[in-house]
Amino acid sequence: MRVILVDINWTGHHTPYIKYISQYLLDEGHEVEFITDQANPRLDDLPRDNSLTQTRIDFSDYKDDPQAEFKTQVGSGLSGSLREQWRRTQQLELIFERAMESHPEVMHFLYYERSQVPIELDTLFLSCDIPPIVVTLHRDGFTKTNYHSLADRCTTYATRTAVNSSLSRKSISCITVHADPIRDRIISTIPTANLTNVKTIPAPTRPCNKDVNTETARSTLDLPLDIPVLVFFGELRHEKGPDRLIESLEAVEQPLVVVFAGPEYDYTSADVDRWAQRVGDSVRIINRVEYIPEDMVDYYFLAADALIAPYRRTRGISGPMRRAAMAGTPTIGPRDSDVGQLIEQYEVGLTYKAGGLTECIEHWLRHGMDVSTADTLDYGHSRHWRETGRVLEEIYELSINH
Repeated sequence: MRVILVDINWTGHHTPYIKYISQYLLDEGHEVEFITDQANPRLDDLPRDNSLTQTRIDFSDYKDDPQAEFKTQVGSGLSGSLREQWRRTQQLELIFERAMESHPEVMHFLYYERSQVPIELDTLFLSCDIPPIVVTLHRDGFTKTNYHSLADRCTTYATRTAVNSSLSRKSISCITVHADPIRDRIISTIPTANLTNVKTIPAPTRPCNKDVNTETARSTLDLPLDIPVLVFFGELRHEKGPDRLIESLEAVEQPLVVVFAGPEYDYTSADVDRWAQRVGDSVRIINRVEYIPEDMVDYYFLAADALIAPYRRTRGISGPMRRAAMAGTPTIGPRDSDVGQLIEQYEVGLTYKAGGLTECIEHWLRHGMDVSTADTLDYGHSRHWRETGRVLEEIYELSINH
C-alpha cells in the first residue's frame, strides 16, 4: 500500500505524530510519502528508511511573508478568514497535484482543522483522479453553538457545510478523532456523519522508556523526596491554565511541590518566578520553564505524584496526560471537558468542578487518590503508537476497498 501523509500545519510542532504513524507503516512494509512545507523545522526526526519519501513544497509563492504567522498575513474578521481559506485552497491544490504524480492508494491529512472548506473545494473541482482521503481532526470547533462574531458564525456554518458535503460525496472516506466525545459531537452536528465514517483512534504515544522508581526520578531532577509533587508539563499556554493553577494554590495549606516544566509560550519563566511569590509557605514552586529534552521527559512523569491539567479549554485531549499514564501517573483535570471525561471513563485520576481546583488538591493531599496504577498503565498502553498504526492501517484498507 502506498500512503501519502500530509502535514498541513507546516510547523513541525506535531512531527512526533507523523513519525510514529510513518514508522508503523514502514514496519508493516508499506510505502510512505510525507508532504510538508519546505520550512518544516523537524524533518530530521522522521524515520530514515528508503521506503519513506519526503516531499517539501515551498509555499512562499502563496504568502506575503513566508516567516509571518498566517493570521498576521491575512488579517482578522470575515475578510481575513476568507483570504486565509482562499490561500489554503491554493496551497492544497498544489499538494494534490504534486501527490497525484506518485499515484498513492490513500491520502491522510493529519490536521483537518481550518482546511475543511479548502479540501472540499479542491476535491470538487480538480480534474485529477484523487484517491480515498482520511483526515484527522484534533478539535471540533465547528460543532459549537456559541459564536463570538459574524465571522465566527459564517466560518462555522461554512465548515459544517463542507464537512457534510465531503462525507456525503465520499470525497473524504473517514474522519478520525482521538476521543469519543469529539466523535459524538460531530455525529450529532453533521447530518451525514455516522459511526462508519467518523472513528475514534488512539492518539499515538511513545511508551515510557525509563525503568526507574519515583525516588530515582526525583533525585535525577533534584526534586524533594518527602513532599507530594504535582507537575504542570508542556508549553505555558493560556488555554492550559497555568495562571489558574497558581490562583488555586494560594489557599493550599498542605506541604506541596509544584513543578512547571516546558517551554515559554503565552507566559514566561519570569511569570512563574512572580507567581511563586503569591503562594503560601507550604507550597514550593519549582521553575523548569525551558525546552525539556526528550530523554528527560519521562523523568518528570515518573517523579510526579500527579500531573495537573488546569485547562481553560473544554475540547481536545492532552498529550501530557497520555505520557503520564504511560508512567503510571494519574492526572487531575477539569470535569467539564474532554480531558475530564477521559479521566473519569478510564479512572486515571481526579476531576474537579469549575472553581473547585483548590478543594480538589487539598482533598488529594489529605486523603490520597483512589486510582489504580495498573488501570492507569493500561490506559497509557492503549494509546501506544503501534495501536494507532494498526487501527489506521485498517481504516486505510477499508477506504481503498470501498
